[in-house]
Amino acid sequence: MKSILLILRSSLLVSGLFLTTFSFASTLRPTSLKCEYLDNPGAVDVITPRLSWVNQILDSKIHGEHQTSWQIQVATSSELLTDNKADVWDSQKQTGESSPFILYGGQELQPSSKYWWRVRVWDSKDNASQWSLPASWTTGLMGNWKALWIGAPWDEESPRDLINGKTLLELYPDAVTLSAIQKLAPSTPAPLFSKTFNISKPIRSARLFTTGLGYFETYLNGECFSDDLFVPNLTDYSSRVSLDKRRLPLRLNPTSFSVMYLGYDLTPFIRSGENVLEYILGNGFFNSVNVWVAGYGSPRMIAQLEIEYSDGTHETIISDQSWKVTESRIVSNDIYAGEIYDATKTESNWQNAVLRKAPDGNLTAQTGPSDKVMETLSPVSINKIGVNTFHVKFSKEVSGRIKLSNINGQEGDTIKLHFLDGSVSNYDYNGSVCYVIGNKPNQSYASHFCWFVFDGVVISNWPSDRLSKDDIQAEVIYSDVKTNATFKSSNPLVDSILSMWVLTQKNNMHGSLPSDCPHREKIPYTGDGQLSGAMVMHNFDARSFYLKWLTDIMNTQDSKTGYVPNSAPWEPGAGGGPAWGAAMTLLPWEYYLAYGDKKLLQDCYEAMKAQTNYMSRWRTRTGTMFSRINRKEYYLNLGEHLPPFTSPDQEFIHTYMWMTCCETIAKVAKVLGNQKDVDLYEDIAGDILGAFMAKYYNYRIGSYGKDECDVIALHMRVIEEEKIVADLLRILDSHDGHILTGYVGTRIFFETLSDNGLDEAAYKALTVKGYPGYAYMIENGSTTMWEQWDGKNSHDHPALGSGLVWVYRYLTGVKIDPDQPAYRHFEISPYIPSDLHEACYSLETIYGQLKSAWSKNDKYFSMDIIVPEGCSCTLVWPVKNVRVKGKGLISTEEQGTYKLLSGQYHLYSKK
Repeated sequence: MKSILLILRSSLLVSGLFLTTFSFASTLRPTSLKCEYLDNPGAVDVITPRLSWVNQILDSKIHGEHQTSWQIQVATSSELLTDNKADVWDSQKQTGESSPFILYGGQELQPSSKYWWRVRVWDSKDNASQWSLPASWTTGLMGNWKALWIGAPWDEESPRDLINGKTLLELYPDAVTLSAIQKLAPSTPAPLFSKTFNISKPIRSARLFTTGLGYFETYLNGECFSDDLFVPNLTDYSSRVSLDKRRLPLRLNPTSFSVMYLGYDLTPFIRSGENVLEYILGNGFFNSVNVWVAGYGSPRMIAQLEIEYSDGTHETIISDQSWKVTESRIVSNDIYAGEIYDATKTESNWQNAVLRKAPDGNLTAQTGPSDKVMETLSPVSINKIGVNTFHVKFSKEVSGRIKLSNINGQEGDTIKLHFLDGSVSNYDYNGSVCYVIGNKPNQSYASHFCWFVFDGVVISNWPSDRLSKDDIQAEVIYSDVKTNATFKSSNPLVDSILSMWVLTQKNNMHGSLPSDCPHREKIPYTGDGQLSGAMVMHNFDARSFYLKWLTDIMNTQDSKTGYVPNSAPWEPGAGGGPAWGAAMTLLPWEYYLAYGDKKLLQDCYEAMKAQTNYMSRWRTRTGTMFSRINRKEYYLNLGEHLPPFTSPDQEFIHTYMWMTCCETIAKVAKVLGNQKDVDLYEDIAGDILGAFMAKYYNYRIGSYGKDECDVIALHMRVIEEEKIVADLLRILDSHDGHILTGYVGTRIFFETLSDNGLDEAAYKALTVKGYPGYAYMIENGSTTMWEQWDGKNSHDHPALGSGLVWVYRYLTGVKIDPDQPAYRHFEISPYIPSDLHEACYSLETIYGQLKSAWSKNDKYFSMDIIVPEGCSCTLVWPVKNVRVKGKGLISTEEQGTYKLLSGQYHLYSKK
């Protein structure tokens, strides 16, 4: 073969056609370049950022293709990369099969600088790929702040929920509704800041680094240059007074505080001559009034514009007292109550800004995704219900805002929007919007600093007796987290259940945080977040989202005790218990399984141990756990939450969570090579299990208690499992196969059934109609998941869907190998219900697309499988004692089990 190639090369040279070095084309193409999990980030504070990419396999017919080497080039411009002049870093060819977590290894990165990079790879035959398309990242200020925090002179330094140092709860203990509380501490007008500057010579770059608390919008020369909403990401900004005088009094010693800033490239927007940079600040969570939260202070901002001119000189424009400020047209705004916008108001009477106290939190480049308008919906119906009053209905319940267009009416008249959701609760927690009509024709409006949850809206005092679909649309808003998975089956109910959960989760992602509900509370409960974590990671690319939130949890952790509160950032209305604080230990492990980030485990490890060790403080004399923080506060010591029938006692659930955390620490210690901790925490977990069985197991009847108790016990791997399984089947039969569990138990309910041979019972509980169950929600017209199985209170809670991960792990059979996480190796072993004819799950992993799809008919059972580049799969064929056909199968010693390397497969057998 070699001699033939030499002859071919000689012939081409003779004919003059061999113009470049002869080489084979690679079967790989690097795509989806990311820096620190982000696409072309505008501000990165990491000194040695991690770079990653995904290798696309170009030939669908080959199997086992993988990267063997890589080369990264980094330059100060994309043109230099095109010219193959990497003036910052050229790694040269490096041997390695990994495409994520590649540490930058070039020159020291400079603040406020943009870097362009590209990568190429070599395949299994050592053929080089084409260079990827270039990507970029921009370094942040890296601590080089010159700007000052400024605010409006009409505001006080303190938040509006503190009056003369006392909380509203202390002053008005009977004011519990949102409307009553808002009347006690109304919002002042949102401040509008302005800075004029001149550009007298050509510029090379202009980069703005900035933030505003609670939220900010920024404009250059009257134009909004970013589609970010509700920024910056919510964090624990600073210390707060009187936290022990709130709804749930708790004295905390947070580990750290942080304030996130963003970076924007203004180079395309700067013009020669005069430029005007403007900001509007909203209250956000920084200055809100509600029983659920505690304010930090009045709105404030900081901005630093770094300009580099073409002649090499620099100029820095900073926020200070020279900036001007006036009252904006946003007369009132609150994250819960809503917004009043007065288009008749003249923005005049400019004053100098005043200095404000800097928050305690370190200014850190925002690491999580911003909220954006992710979808727009037109009404499905508009019904007139009164004089100039309309009921507008949308196809599903969403989180976002209403955009009005074509507003033409009497100046000074007020349009009011009242948002409707599917909840049957009487709480007045959804807020409203008022728009005062100005004097311009064809006005348009959407609220600025608050989101709402709605499937309908009532519009009153619309300036016409007709409202058309062109006049109104719903803007769906949530954190810009990519949906990277699809599921479809032959059972529309299963598909609807999963779609219902996905929509609910989207509605509950704001500020790069998972909330329990996006209207009444809006706060990031640690329990709800950790329970839903696996489901999120099976449906979304949540790498940057959870990386940010895990940092919040570590920052909120008590530095003295290790205690992790019920929300992160902590808000004093957040009830919970040990299953909530367990997020610090359980969520990093789920993250590692999904994304393979060992560094995250290293960063979290001490905090994980501190949280788990804190649980041991509540060890009882018999060796179980029973948390009693502030003994009178039940909602600081929750066990199970909102089960449909009876509930295990608090001690039962606390002990289960303690053991689960210890086992998880042991797994993490093994990954990190800490055998001493492996042995320690495995021993502790064993002792806890023994104490649990001694206290709760009824040997006579083979039971751990009513309803969900046996599910928890089986998940703990207790002895005499056959007896417990039999008792669980009896309990399931007594409830006609319906789900038995509350928040904690639902996370493991379906998987525990399948792990104990009860696949059929798991599928029945998933699909059975009537109360309690998912079908019951759909039967009652819901498009989102409920807080409670009976439909009381919120209709937008994702927690009860946490156990649906069973669909992906068992129904389509995709199970991660903990020894080779991030699907580097995984198993496919699907369960095939008798009445289901097909199911398909597809996921974009960090290595590329994974797919597990099966179908059956009267004669054949078939599977279509995709194994990502560089990955492998163990396939357990679900039809026994048959010959499996298809290209690329590698048989193993175990009958019916096969090994699959990267590539696409179509496999089949007789039924």
